[in-house]
Amino acid sequence: MKHTLLLALLLAAACGAPLSAAAPAGAGTACTAPAAPQSESETVSPEYLEAVTEFLKNSGSYEALEAVTPQLRQMMEQTIRSASPDPEEALQITDEFFKDFTLDLVRIVAQSYQKHLGLDDLRAYNDFFRTAAGRRIAQAMPQLSKELYQVSARYGTEKMQSILQTLKEKKLLKEL
Repeated sequence: MKHTLLLALLLAAACGAPLSAAAPAGAGTACTAPAAPQSESETVSPEYLEAVTEFLKNSGSYEALEAVTPQLRQMMEQTIRSASPDPEEALQITDEFFKDFTLDLVRIVAQSYQKHLGLDDLRAYNDFFRTAAGRRIAQAMPQLSKELYQVSARYGTEKMQSILQTLKEKKLLKEL
């Protein structure tokens, strides 16, 4: 769940695409392959990129990034088949675009990580994932994240209902 949300936000930021499930495929701003870093400060060294890639693999996020490529490609194919005068040529162009899509996403993520974490931080985290405790935590994280999301949503809903009830009782809120 956490990885799906993170991935949706990453893609939306990278592509300017709508997150609404009701939006038709291909709606929103066209997404182009990420450009080269805009400034020297956004350049990611090969060592840093490797450390981020290992971190993403250790945490399970890399699989989520890889999984989005066929999903997006399938959405594109549906749109292309219904709207293109030459769907086969359009699909060849689409496949070329998606060739390095995961690596491009990792580069985008690495640029963000670089603003907050040093190479030594990532290496230390990756070293931890190689320990027995690190592997157990990495294995438990998807379930823990799911449960945290459920508990947070339930508690937030209860808290909002309590606040709304108090405001109604104090006549500070009209009936909804």
